[in-house]
Amino acid sequence: MKYQALHILPLAAAAIATGVALLQASKMGERQPKSHMRFAAAAALFLIAFAAGLAMRDDRVLLVVASLAILALAGGMVQLGKELRVIAEIVAEQRIDFMTKLYNRRTFDERLLAEHSRTKRTGIGYAVAVFEIDNFHNLSEEDRVNGMKLLGKALSESVRHTDTLASIAFHQVAVLMVDTRAEGGVIGAERARERFFFRSCGHDPESNVTRPLTVSVGIAAFDESVAEQSEVVKNAELALNRMRGEGRSGVEVFKRDNRDKRHLEAVA
Repeated sequence: MKYQALHILPLAAAAIATGVALLQASKMGERQPKSHMRFAAAAALFLIAFAAGLAMRDDRVLLVVASLAILALAGGMVQLGKELRVIAEIVAEQRIDFMTKLYNRRTFDERLLAEHSRTKRTGIGYAVAVFEIDNFHNLSEEDRVNGMKLLGKALSESVRHTDTLASIAFHQVAVLMVDTRAEGGVIGAERARERFFFRSCGHDPESNVTRPLTVSVGIAAFDESVAEQSEVVKNAELALNRMRGEGRSGVEVFKRDNRDKRHLEAVA
């Protein structure tokens, strides 16, 4: 009786495992990962191999069924690897802007919040630069799209690996510069502007823009008057808009005055 129980129990466990897998598959339908079914099959086959070996007292039967179980387990591992790659691609797409291939606004805001918290603790500081193509709204749709792609490419070659480069709006790209004051970002911004203009003039065969383009930059840095990290981005945009209002193009560093205070209170 005890001997019979030794091979009946594994068979019962295998039946239960198979039933649970089939029930889960019926509930999830096409959403059921293939790896789940293969792992369940491997578990059931291992249990059946153990039970058959005990019942028939034949190691050859055990080896054959166990080999099938190992193949099912290997197939499950391969399938799981494919599924994990697909998941990683989906997660990456949620953090990447499809047009510029840069980080999107969500990722930028997360990095900005983390850097803001770190600066509050250490006092080292950070700066944000907002780039916007000049006369963007007067460009053709094709030049807008290709211009933004070119801007992302030019900036990717200009920023430090510790900085965060992201598309924060259809017409704006921002750079979060860690351990940097506003003035420290001016040199990098000017270098990026030159590279972007040079490429738009036909020196980059992949630019696909129909005319030379220029870009303007607003830069703002964290200071003790900043309550939330979003204010730094607003300050950079404010510097950019002030330059636009004066009909200029270039790099503008945010400097707080009464006009800025009234504007920030109005947009808050």
